[in-house]
Amino acid sequence: MRIVDAGSFSLGLVLLAAFAAVLALGLWPFFECGKTAMHKVDEVFNGLAKGSAKSSNNTGAKAQPFVGKAFSVEIEVRKAPEKAALVLSKAGCDVRRTDGKLAVRGDLGKMAMVVRTDADAMYENRGQPVRDRYGLPEREALYHWWNVLERMAKRFKAQGQLDEADLAMTLMTQCVEPAYNFYGVKGDQACNCPAIVGALLVLYVAYTLWYGLGIYLVFKGLGLRAGRSAPRPEQLSALE
Repeated sequence: MRIVDAGSFSLGLVLLAAFAAVLALGLWPFFECGKTAMHKVDEVFNGLAKGSAKSSNNTGAKAQPFVGKAFSVEIEVRKAPEKAALVLSKAGCDVRRTDGKLAVRGDLGKMAMVVRTDADAMYENRGQPVRDRYGLPEREALYHWWNVLERMAKRFKAQGQLDEADLAMTLMTQCVEPAYNFYGVKGDQACNCPAIVGALLVLYVAYTLWYGLGIYLVFKGLGLRAGRSAPRPEQLSALE
């Protein structure tokens, strides 16, 4: 393959080389604790995601009608069932292990409020109350709640208790998951740092176009282009 446009080919190589150099700088650990520029940008957008995400604000009203409502369900927990039983018992539930399963009874609304309290603390990066309640690392405690709620939701649904299943699923997805995923992340709003957000977005678009232009110029220099291919001789003879 020969070069048909040396100027375009050379400029494309320069752009791609500069692109690679900037990428290498972005992956170099310039910041504290060995963090790279990519890590810092990731922290910014994680903070914005947390600032715009909903935690457990809407679950209180949904859980309130279940306060004082007894429930009984049998769930199978294969991973660390003793710790799953621990978090349930700390929420006021009576838990018995039988034949590899957990037979759980208690006040569903009360249990939901405990889950919400734990999730709120974790979402606000306050792990100590959760550690104190269960004697477990805070994220591990939330993991066991997620595990329990997932199985409870499935079991309630199988028993035809759709309202209870909906509550368990809501606690899992709107309380436990955001609290677990965003624990340790400092939340922020885009309106509080418009210059940083704007600069990052402009940089992202410019960097993408930069790479695309470099590829285009290299291909142009090599004479490669998109389009319909010229008809072959046999095709021309067929038309005649």
